[in-house]
Order: sequence, then C-alpha cells, then structure tokens
Amino acid sequence: MDGTEREAVKHGIGVMFCGDEVVVDIPYAVARPDVFDSDRFFDYLKSKNLDELLGESSDRRDKLAALFREWSDRGFIERQPDERGHAVYRIVKIEVSAD
Repeated sequence: MDGTEREAVKHGIGVMFCGDEVVVDIPYAVARPDVFDSDRFFDYLKSKNLDELLGESSDRRDKLAALFREWSDRGFIERQPDERGHAVYRIVKIEVSAD
C-alpha cells in the first residue's frame, strides 16, 4: 500500500498489521473492512502516540468506548454486531464545520 511495507501477523481468527510505527490489530470481523471497533481504534491511536488526547492513561480505553456510544447515539456511527456478536461500527455521516 502506497509503497510502504507492512508486516501481517495472524493470531486467532484475526490479523495484525505493523509498519512505520503504526499498528492496526483486527482481532475479529476481518472480512468486514468497512467496520471498526473501539479497541482497534484505540490501538491505532496509541501506535501514533495520540491516545494521550483521551486524558488520563488509566481510563483512556473506557473514554474512547464512551465516545463511540455517544457518536452512535448522535448518528455519526452505526453499531452492528459482527458474525461472532462483537460490537463493530461503521461511519454513517461526517459533518465538517466551516469554522
């Protein structure tokens, strides 16, 4: 992808892609590239050193999960169960402010 090499490591029913200091772990819903989950998104943020945007380190995963619930309630993302019953999300709409 874009000339960058990535390593793919299979684990369980999932796969993890690593490269250029970026980690994307897909532990389930591998056949659904249109969805994501809060843990997968958190691991990506952490690999980019952006997880600190979520506040105190002790509850960052919980804060992100709460944000996902809020975004789902507001209609930005839609919660769907995958084939194993895990909660996964897909983007429904993105609003861009002119500010």
